Parts: sequence; C-alpha cells; structure tokens
Amino acid sequence: MNDNRSSCRLRLLCFGLLMFAVVAAVTPGVRACQTPVFRYALEKWPGDYYPLLIYHDAPLSPDDQATIDWLEKVQEVEGSQVSIYVLDVSKKPATQPASTQPTTQPEQSRADAQMEYLLKKFPPPTDVKMPAMVLRYPARPGPKGAVWPVVHTGRLDRKVVKSVIDSPARQKIVKRLLSGDSSVWVLLESGDKKKDDAAAKLLKTELARMNEELKLPEQAPTPEDPYEEEGLDIELKVAFTMLRVSRDDPAEAMFIQMLLGSEEGLDEVKDPIAFPIFGRGRALAAFVGEGIDAENIEDASIFLVGKCSCQVKDLNPGTDIMFTVNWEAALAGQPKLTMPALPKIIVNEVDAVDVVLRTIPKKIDPTTQPATQPTTQPSSDPASPDPAPKEEITTSASVIPMSMMLIIGGAAIGLIGLVVVSMVVVMRKGAGS
Repeated sequence: MNDNRSSCRLRLLCFGLLMFAVVAAVTPGVRACQTPVFRYALEKWPGDYYPLLIYHDAPLSPDDQATIDWLEKVQEVEGSQVSIYVLDVSKKPATQPASTQPTTQPEQSRADAQMEYLLKKFPPPTDVKMPAMVLRYPARPGPKGAVWPVVHTGRLDRKVVKSVIDSPARQKIVKRLLSGDSSVWVLLESGDKKKDDAAAKLLKTELARMNEELKLPEQAPTPEDPYEEEGLDIELKVAFTMLRVSRDDPAEAMFIQMLLGSEEGLDEVKDPIAFPIFGRGRALAAFVGEGIDAENIEDASIFLVGKCSCQVKDLNPGTDIMFTVNWEAALAGQPKLTMPALPKIIVNEVDAVDVVLRTIPKKIDPTTQPATQPTTQPSSDPASPDPAPKEEITTSASVIPMSMMLIIGGAAIGLIGLVVVSMVVVMRKGAGS
C-alpha cells in the first residue's frame, strides 16, 4: 500500500476546490463562502444514515426482541444515524403463477414489498447463526450505481449493538468538536508501542505548529450569508487536537471498524493510522504509517481551515462515521441527546414474563382473593423476612367489613321502605277525612 495515497488524493481535491474558488471570485453572481470548511461542515452537513439489517428465520427470543425494540427507539431519536430493518427470512415472497389467464391475488402490502426488495438486494449471511445482523455504510457511488459496503456481520448481540450506536471515544470527539475544535485527529494505534508513540509525538508536534501558524479566512459578514446571521456561541478558532484509540478496546470495536472501512485496504494495515475527524463526525482521510508526516498533516489542516468553496458535502472528501448526536440541538445550546435506557437482559422465561407484567398496571380487587390463601408482597429490603402470617390476617379481615356493609345496607333499605309506606297510609287517611 502506498502510504502517500491520501496525500495525492487530498492535493487533487484541494486543487479542484481552489479552482472552484477562483471561478467563484471572478464570475458575476457567484460568491465563495467565507466560512472555514470545518465550521461549515459542523453547522450545515447532516450525517448520513447507516442501514442495520437484522435477519431471523424463527420467532425471536425475548432478549433479542428487547434488543430490537431498543434499537427501534434509538432510530426515532433526533440525531440518530441508524436505520433499522428487521427481515423475516422464513417468509417466502409471493410469486405470480405462470398462466396466460389473468389471476386475482391480494395486493401486496408495502411492508412485504419492502422486505422482499431488501432480501433480494441484501441477501442474509449464510455463515452466521440466526438472528444475524449486518451493518452497512451509507450509500456510495459504485461502477453500476449506489453500493452499501459492509461494516460488520455477526450474530445479533447486545454488546455489539451498543458499540455500533455509541462509544466513549466518540463521546470525547463530540465534546471537543462542540467546544470549537477544528478537527480531532484520531490516532488508531497499531499495538507496536514504539511506532505508536513515534506517530503520536510527531502528530502532536505538527498539530501544535498548525495551531500557531494557520489563520482563519477573513470574515466579511453580509446579509446574504446565513452563517453570519446565526451567530453561534461556539468560538471560531484554529484548534487541532489528537485522541489515541487502541485497536484492542472492545468498547470501540465498531467505531474502529467504521474507520478501517472508510477506505479500501485499511483493515489489512498493521501500522498506526491517523484520521482527522471534523464537522459532525466526518473522517477526512486516512494517513498510514510513514504517511503520518508533516507535509500530509499540513495539507489536511490547510484544507479544513480554508474557505468552504464547495458547499455540497458529497463533493468534498471524507466519510461520515456514525455519531448519535442531536447536532442541531447541541449547536443551539440544548442537550445533545436523550437516549432510551438499555432493556433488562432476559435470561429465562421467568424474566420474560416479568418484563411483560411490568408494563401492565396492577388492579386487584381484594374481594376476589381467597381467604385461605395468603397474599405476599415483595419487600423493599432483601434482608427482611417474609410477612406471610400478617398478610393472611389482612386478607381475611378485608372480607368481613364487606359483609357487614351488606347487612347494614339491607337494614337501611328496609327501614326507608317502612317509613315510605307509613307516610302513604297517613296521607290516605287524611284525604278520607
């Protein structure tokens, strides 16, 4: 692999964007954006969606169903970058019988049509036990149309799912980007301490130099520039930082997979790799091994701090990494995200019943309780003894007041009836006289 491939590609892209800026400057009616690339990306470029396809050929276990339910809740959260598709491979698609005569068949539902299309477009994995999950990248241009490369294939697993949605390193990156960092350079370590430390030292030194030498484009507020009208509280500054990530960290497994799949062949690299992350979680390029040098770092930094001459995200270099963040709210000073809590892990049928019952409000009539059976209540203190005898007395006593109430009620009704009859008799006598 050529370590300088990213540098060559980045130089070509920078040259193309520079030509666009020159044309914009000399062409009437075309105005180049004064906002730096990193800041424009943070404010204007929404993240792409990652399709997560879940295949099953039998009824799902309570634990697997709970995981899918949680994922579907996450999918609805504002700022989520995952699209969930649950596909039942045991359902055979409806086929039109071969006949010259017209036949009448029930119209296929939209959900069934979508499932049939997805199963044809993305067949289930054959080497993974069901239920299986396949995470794919957002659509990319391919030789024959759009393609969705695979990030991960494996059995549906809650730990893996959690790593897909978020991770500690991504949370740190988000915090830095929202505090005004131009870019966070993620150094994916190789495992060779000598190489990793050398790359980290060089990267730290060069980023410090960029922070001192590079200047922001001159800002010229105009009524036509929506960026200037918004006036975010985040300081506009040149600030490049570094974050080291170990390849052996299980909490970052899916984040690492997303980074390694951002360019072809990176998953085979054994050297440290540097990824500048900017905007709303976009990886600009990958710099490998000896390609982590002063020249490449400077080229990438100049591009990120330069004027955003091309405002269309897909015409700029980079790959969106999944960051589950409500960027719009965060930029407005509101909470970044409200994530649903992970469901309880169900280990047996008793737990499954408990999960269902906890969703049903308790409404018990004490008169329906048999007097000979004690009604036990769970104690809030695990160490406290079972209060069974007390509950038996309480249950029996709850029946006696009801009987007394019936007797008293009957007597009251009889007394009222007697009074009414007496009044009628007296009134008739008065009328007769």
